[in-house]
Amino acid sequence: MLKFFLIGWACVYSDTQTNCVRMGSEVIHNSLESCEQYYEIILEDVSKVEDVEMNLTCVSSGLVEDYLLTP
Repeated sequence: MLKFFLIGWACVYSDTQTNCVRMGSEVIHNSLESCEQYYEIILEDVSKVEDVEMNLTCVSSGLVEDYLLTP
């Protein structure tokens, strides 16, 4: 059974500087729909904060495993 989690990046903007970090969710989802619903909740919370941008994607654990194991 495939598992899904969020990966992507978040940036914080100021007048003089932008800081971005890669992010990965610790929460593992049993379906793509569950992962996407979780992302919508996160986006709703983050949208309340000024000068923050986040872009995450739900990915299957198999895809990430393939990427990590490819030399």
